[in-house]
Amino acid sequence: MNGKQRYSATLTLSLVLTTTATTLVGYTKNGREFLTDGSLANVIAAVAEASAGDTVAIPPGTFVWGTSGASLPLNKAITLRGAGPELTTIELATTGSSLTSGVIRIQAVATIRDFTIRAPANAGYPTAISVNSSDGWRVSNITYDNRSARGYYFIYAGGGYGVIDSCSILTGAGNDEPIFIRGKTNSWQIPSSLGTEQAVYIEDCVFSGPGYVCDVNDNGRAVLRGNLITGSNKIDAHGFASNSTRGARHIEVYNNHWTGVAGFWRTIEIRGGTGMVFNNQCDNRGGVTVNYPSINLIEYGAINKWLNFGGKYQTPRQYPIRDQIGVGTDPAVGGSEPLYLWSNLQAGADHPLSWVSIPAAAFDENGGLPFSMQDIVKADRDYFKHTHGALFDGSSGVGVGTRSQMLEVAGQKVGVGYWVTDEGHWDNTSSYPDGQLYGWDGAAWFLKYTPYSYPHPLRTIGQSAGTPEGPSALKVLSP
Repeated sequence: MNGKQRYSATLTLSLVLTTTATTLVGYTKNGREFLTDGSLANVIAAVAEASAGDTVAIPPGTFVWGTSGASLPLNKAITLRGAGPELTTIELATTGSSLTSGVIRIQAVATIRDFTIRAPANAGYPTAISVNSSDGWRVSNITYDNRSARGYYFIYAGGGYGVIDSCSILTGAGNDEPIFIRGKTNSWQIPSSLGTEQAVYIEDCVFSGPGYVCDVNDNGRAVLRGNLITGSNKIDAHGFASNSTRGARHIEVYNNHWTGVAGFWRTIEIRGGTGMVFNNQCDNRGGVTVNYPSINLIEYGAINKWLNFGGKYQTPRQYPIRDQIGVGTDPAVGGSEPLYLWSNLQAGADHPLSWVSIPAAAFDENGGLPFSMQDIVKADRDYFKHTHGALFDGSSGVGVGTRSQMLEVAGQKVGVGYWVTDEGHWDNTSSYPDGQLYGWDGAAWFLKYTPYSYPHPLRTIGQSAGTPEGPSALKVLSP
């Protein structure tokens, strides 16, 4: 190479290194951002080229993804970002993916945000986003529009823990389960992780339409907080009866708001495991004193014959029933990890529990003796509940008040709880104490549970703490 050639090569290299934007096979790289043309093939190519910390951007427009089962693997710690839910729309193809494998597949510490996903209105069962066993992922500011009434999944979380925040989710049918959660396979062999990051968090989302908010399934650990629920959607945690392998391990449900519609439905249904349910609000009793929205505690094995239970009804004789409410880490011990419920309101009054009837055929499995659901899921053994407006004397349920008020009460039953309102600071948007739960061990009160830091720390990376997006900024979609 002569001197002139060396000079030309050096100049060319210098121009490449100093140019801020470079066009690469259909997309443009500008610093740490890849700007694609929005097609799935182009986005896949950009993700393959990207490195941890990069952003792959989808421009304004409408793009069809998932044709013939094509999918996007997010196998790097990158961000997939649209131009905003009002500008960027991903239409799911009718031939795309399956119920457990999404068109977008999170396989690393990835973030997905800022666009609309629209489910198809005809044949096909595409799942929008699936997650493998990776932890630390985030799905944020996504509008999921499923007015097709076909029961697709918005997110199938197959074992990894992360956060779903600031999303607007519209369901179309009563059996829609937009967020389906399974936990790690050792979930019942290790201690509970209540109040920690080891869960799928759903926070500050808006749910519109009928159906479910979520289905917490095999081994699942989930937290739902700060959500606005405008339809008759229920938060659901399965037991063992109808699951593939195990029941839901535990669930935390707090600071959610149902705006309420007339009629009867279940705001929360818990069929197994343990958890904390508190400070939830339902506005409307439907104008009646019966058949109003309720919290349902249930064991499905007692009301139907399931293959998981050998085709036999479960009765008090089988207590504790596998993975039922109040059972903790293996080996199963009944009432070892009770469920706690407090300060849940409906139209300003106590948010009631509801109970289903036991079929007479089930009594035969109980030696011919009649029984009720409360004989299987028993108060002050399998769950402890605070009743709004009732006096707490330490003999039953959960008390609510200041620390000094708690110390005036000696527990009369092991396991009773007390929510201390002037302690604990886990809500970073508040300058006041946020509360924490104490339990009675037979001799003294001990700190039992403090909720995990809010907003979820994954939401505050790169922004000021305490300034998350929230429902007030989200669009409530109409069916």
